[in-house]
Amino acid sequence: MPETTLTSASPLARLGARLVEGVVLAAIVSLTFGACVVASDNARGEQEAWLPFLLSVTVVPAVVSLVHLVLTASEGGTLGKRVFGLRVCTLDGAPASLWRLLVRELLFLFGLSLTIVPVVDLVMAFVRPDGRSLGDLLLGTQILKVSAVQSAP
Repeated sequence: MPETTLTSASPLARLGARLVEGVVLAAIVSLTFGACVVASDNARGEQEAWLPFLLSVTVVPAVVSLVHLVLTASEGGTLGKRVFGLRVCTLDGAPASLWRLLVRELLFLFGLSLTIVPVVDLVMAFVRPDGRSLGDLLLGTQILKVSAVQSAP
């Protein structure tokens, strides 16, 4: 039976995972925006026309964050992290607790609204030897590369 070994995720793997997540998010936003345009065209008044857009900027991020939280809590990472074989763990390699993951997701959403935080996270991942981002430092988490190693018979 294969054993699992954990090593720090490379900055490029973290960047790749973010790019996969970005492509998925862009697809979701594009579909939602398209649906909002169609709904607005059929609206009877100005207030009715803005409602789909208001829902898209509140509901879509909430749903995406919930999916991120559920995937990370149950599988160890989001879709992008799973594609690259990464897992969110505590400093001792244990799965991160739900409260850490919730705060991590809230920090991510807050960071997106400020735009500069993802840039700082990316720089930190490339500069720090352990590749930990600002959120990882605050919450005592890390992103690890997971690989299966065959155990000796």
